[in-house]
Amino acid sequence: MEKHRRIPRVRDLQYLFAYLKGLQLGGEAKARELLRHRRLEFEKEKAEAMGGGKMIDIEKVHINYLLQECQKMGIQLGLIKKCDGKLTLNEEDPSTKAFLAGDLKNKSNRSVILEKFFLSYESFRHLIFKIRERPYGKIYATIDRGKRFFEHSVKNYGIEIGQWDFEMIRDLGSQLGILNWRLLNEQETRSLNLGKRGISLYLTSYVINLSDLFRINQFKDFKFYFDCLNMFVDNLGIVNKIEIMSKNDITNIALNQNFLAIPLEGDVIFIKEFEPSKKMFEEKLWKRYIELADYTAGTPVMYVELRDIVCEDLMINDMVFDNFIIDMINNPNAYDLKVYPAEGVLPRFLSDKRKNIPPRVRYGVFAVYLIIYRKKGGSYEV
Repeated sequence: MEKHRRIPRVRDLQYLFAYLKGLQLGGEAKARELLRHRRLEFEKEKAEAMGGGKMIDIEKVHINYLLQECQKMGIQLGLIKKCDGKLTLNEEDPSTKAFLAGDLKNKSNRSVILEKFFLSYESFRHLIFKIRERPYGKIYATIDRGKRFFEHSVKNYGIEIGQWDFEMIRDLGSQLGILNWRLLNEQETRSLNLGKRGISLYLTSYVINLSDLFRINQFKDFKFYFDCLNMFVDNLGIVNKIEIMSKNDITNIALNQNFLAIPLEGDVIFIKEFEPSKKMFEEKLWKRYIELADYTAGTPVMYVELRDIVCEDLMINDMVFDNFIIDMINNPNAYDLKVYPAEGVLPRFLSDKRKNIPPRVRYGVFAVYLIIYRKKGGSYEV
């Protein structure tokens, strides 16, 4: 597979999915139509989630640049080919089906798409591996523009990509479940000398090189990765057995444990999302909720704010968080959760990215606010 360094400027995979679907159904004209429709749907979704307010003017929705970038990405990923001078979908590629399904909630689809990006873009792998080297699987960076602010903020991590590629990988990696991020508050940004706006970016998955399993002790100085290697062999039940096992044996066991196995330059990369136990999630959720609620149960807090904090604590992606919450709502036990839509119009900046739009839960309501009660002695705490 051909490798590329620059990632086309497509921040939201739903746009790529729409473009590919259009190409399948009716060529380039249909691809343009579906892409524009998807762009407008996103604006409507943002407006509804944020309580209404001014939506983007339909006449001002220009998609020419986005269309070109979707086209580039599709070609680079091997999903689009030229036939008689026309662009057509490469349905011979087995991964095309996952892209056409466009369902990122489906882990199997997500894994297929992640593998494509991992193999196709050197910058994608570069950033993942550099984050993996950090003691807590996390880095901090500014998102201020200009004057080489970004390059200065990441130079100590050995990151050798530009700010635009960094932000593409941040957004796409978050949608694919391998990364997540949080916008830092003013105090955190200031203390880390990150200018006006800073973020934390962290791994939410195991990312294990097969070859490294045979030399685990060489990674003691890389605390996060060293811990991941040891958890990996423990989870697979191969502690003290690696020396007598073949690489194929280890790969087969990992596949049976639902790890994604990506062949890469004579090695294999194993990837699997972190997922805490239900008990661990509930305890962390309650701790962070009650802090945001000023220690008063029943106080509404912003769903996405709570999600950002809990996800970073547990190193999980937003989809894992949402699934736990939906399960707690549908199957109340030790906690009672209630969600409410926006009341009035919320600040526009809260919805500038898909990440900042809360999920739809019961009856299609956006979970903008969340209230939690904890059961104690047969009744709920107040």
